[in-house]
Amino acid sequence: MKNGKAKAGFILSIVAMIAWVFPLYGLPLSILALIFAMLGIKSAKRGLAVTGIIFSIIAILLSSAIGLADLYRTLTGEPPLLISFLKKSPSKMTLEDAKKEAAKNIIAQNPYSSAKYGFTIYPIHGWQIDDSGRMNTAVIFTNPNADNDNGNSFNANINVVEEKVSGSLSSTVKATKSALAKVLPNYKTTLDEKISVDGVPAELIGATFTNNSMHMENLELLIIKNGRAFTVTATALASTWDKYNLLFKSSILSFSLK
Repeated sequence: MKNGKAKAGFILSIVAMIAWVFPLYGLPLSILALIFAMLGIKSAKRGLAVTGIIFSIIAILLSSAIGLADLYRTLTGEPPLLISFLKKSPSKMTLEDAKKEAAKNIIAQNPYSSAKYGFTIYPIHGWQIDDSGRMNTAVIFTNPNADNDNGNSFNANINVVEEKVSGSLSSTVKATKSALAKVLPNYKTTLDEKISVDGVPAELIGATFTNNSMHMENLELLIIKNGRAFTVTATALASTWDKYNLLFKSSILSFSLK
């Protein structure tokens, strides 16, 4: 009989180690698993009982912690941790989310403002700023620390380019993609999303390509206002993209026209 209780305690403790993220179910299940495991401690299945006791105690502590956290969040008007986690997805970051992210320490506390071109943008904290007009840019923000991949070295960067256009946003986007596909080997679009910046239609374009044997990835924001097209481009080694993805989105989507 005690062998059965030891097994039951062990099995329930395994389930409890999964269910702890739902305190309403995880905590009672953990306590029940602990009771069965303790009742089976003197059986021939002592090993299972001991393991069940350990797992049950861990599950009780985890369930209690998340339960107290959820209670506090409920009292302060916030959703439970699990719901909050599931709702947050970097790939689904909205413009407002990005602007809030830009206010954090990973982004410079003060925006870069260009009186000449009439825009502001939050650069990444600690990156070098070059607004000398190099490479026909309005400004370039460069990571002073180069990334390396298989002997290749590259400094991740964000640049802003302004030019006069006569076409619409859709025609400019189409022309941009066509031009990039011609000059960048293995150019492949990975993202094409229509958004709005300060009420002005804009488009986000992501792509991968090869440059001097380096596998690269970039993200571009294209926006047109009063016959002027602004392109904000973030570029990094493809192997380091995950490290920069959130930073790039936060900075690019903080772009604002005066």
